[in-house]
Amino acid sequence: MKIIAKTSDEGYLLEANKDEIALLMGFSSKWDDGMKNISVSVGLEMNITKMATTSSFIRNIDKDKLQKVKQKLIDTIDELDHAVETIQAVTIFETLKEDVQ
Repeated sequence: MKIIAKTSDEGYLLEANKDEIALLMGFSSKWDDGMKNISVSVGLEMNITKMATTSSFIRNIDKDKLQKVKQKLIDTIDELDHAVETIQAVTIFETLKEDVQ
């Protein structure tokens, strides 16, 4: 990407290839599926503020807290798996009980 000209006190005219445009828009490359629906042409406006805000948020995530949340989610899934197994066992027991009667 190259700055070509200054357009105002805070504005610049940029030269960018399609991969750089894709990155500015939050995609991984010009081959990203999301880029297939975007027509890159003169006059295309891009709001990169949202993407930059998301990137900043991700960079500032506390990795230890994220690991703790991940572990809590894993523990919760394990508890739910046990609950489902118990419900299935009770259902089978009730079905067998009805067959005996």
